[in-house]
Amino acid sequence: MRILGNGTGKKLRSKNSTDLDFELSNSPYTNLISGSSSTARTVKDLNLQEYVDATYDNLTNLLVTPGIGCDDSPLYYSSADVSIATIDQNGTITQVGNGTGKFNVTWKGLTKQTTAPISRVGGGTTEIFISYVDGSLGKHCSDNVDTRIAGKTRSCLPLFTTMDHTTPHYVRNTNCWLSGISNVSCISPWNSNGGKNQAGTLISPRHIAFAEHYQFGAGTVIRYITDDDQVVEKTVLATQSIGPPNYADMYFSDITIGVLDSDIPPTIKFAKLLPTNWANYLPSFGPGTGSLILDRIPGVATNQLKEALVGDYVSTHSVYYPENSQRQLLYSKIIGGDSGSPGFIIIHDELVFLTTWTTPGGGPQYLNYLSEINAAMASLSNGRFTAGETALGHAYTLTHVDLSDNNPEGGFTDFTA
Repeated sequence: MRILGNGTGKKLRSKNSTDLDFELSNSPYTNLISGSSSTARTVKDLNLQEYVDATYDNLTNLLVTPGIGCDDSPLYYSSADVSIATIDQNGTITQVGNGTGKFNVTWKGLTKQTTAPISRVGGGTTEIFISYVDGSLGKHCSDNVDTRIAGKTRSCLPLFTTMDHTTPHYVRNTNCWLSGISNVSCISPWNSNGGKNQAGTLISPRHIAFAEHYQFGAGTVIRYITDDDQVVEKTVLATQSIGPPNYADMYFSDITIGVLDSDIPPTIKFAKLLPTNWANYLPSFGPGTGSLILDRIPGVATNQLKEALVGDYVSTHSVYYPENSQRQLLYSKIIGGDSGSPGFIIIHDELVFLTTWTTPGGGPQYLNYLSEINAAMASLSNGRFTAGETALGHAYTLTHVDLSDNNPEGGFTDFTA
C-alpha cells in the first residue's frame, strides 16, 4: 500500500464545439492516519518508510475529463451517501464509514456519479514516500525546485515585472525563481491572435507547440523575449495538429505544431524533451501510471499571466496541488484561458518541456507522440527552408536531454542497468 495526496477542485476548460459533456472517473489512494512502528527501506529510486500496525484510509481522487465544448463554469461536488464519505467543494473526500462511496459532480446542470470503495483499515502495513535516492533524476529535479524556491514569496512568480504589449516593452523579473534558467526565453508572452493567451512554446529554432483546441493559425505574429529584454517577433507560416483529440483517453493528442518564418536568434533558447528511455531514470514515475503513482516531482506550471507556478507532477502530463508547504505557497490552479501554456521540470538549470494544458492541471503526454510531432515538424518544414538554412544543421526535429553519464554536466542513475 502506498500513500498519495488527495485532489483539488477543478473547472473545465474551453473547447471549440457545442457538444457539452464531461467524463467522470476516479483514482484510488491511501492516506496514513497513524502507525505504531516503522522501518526505512529503499525501492529503486525511492526512500520509503514502512509502517507496521498502521491505520490508513482508502480514498479516491475524482478525475474530471472535459469533453468537446466544455467551458470554464465551476464544478460542484456532493456525496450521495454521507454515512460513508463527505466531499468538499475542492473535491477532497473524507472517510466517515466503510462501504461504497457515491460521488456526484455537477456542471451546468449536468450531473454524473462515480463510485469507489471507502474504508478505514487498522493493523496493516503500509509505505510512505520520504524522498528520492541520491544520484537519481527524481532527487535532482526536486532539489532544483526546492532550493530555488526556499524562502520565496509570490512576488517571485511573474516572469516579467513589465509587460507592455502595445509598445512593446518587456522587463524580466530578476526576482523570479526561474531567474538564471538558460532557456526561459522559450515561453512566449504574446501573440497577435490571442494576446497573452494561447501560448506557443519553442521546441526547435523554428517550431512551436500549443493546444489544438485553443490554437492560432498562419499569419499570427508571436513574440519571444531575450534574457536582456529584447523583443523578437516571428510570423507563423503554417500549423499542423497531431490527430483529433480524444479527451476521454489519458494520452489524448490535444497538440498543434507551428512553423515560424525564420529561425529564432541564438539569444532565444528552445525547450528540449525527456529522452525515450526516461522511465529508466524515473522507474517509480512510470509511463501511464497517472495519479496512481506514489512519488511527486515538483516543476513549473505556467499560465496566461506568465507566472512560473510551482506544482507537483504526478506523471509527465499531470500536475497536482503540492504537499510541501513552501511549494503550496507558490501554487495556483490552472484555469480557463491557461490552455496551451506549457509545463516543465528542471534538469541542469534548463526547462525540460512536458506538456501544454488542456484541463486544470492536465495535458497531452507529448512523450507518447514523439514520432508524430517529428513528422509534423518535417512536413511543416518541407519546402519552406532554403538549402542554406538546411545546411546550417539546425535542430528541426525534437531535441532530447541527455540523462546518461555521457552528459558533461552530469548523468543520473539508470535503474535498469
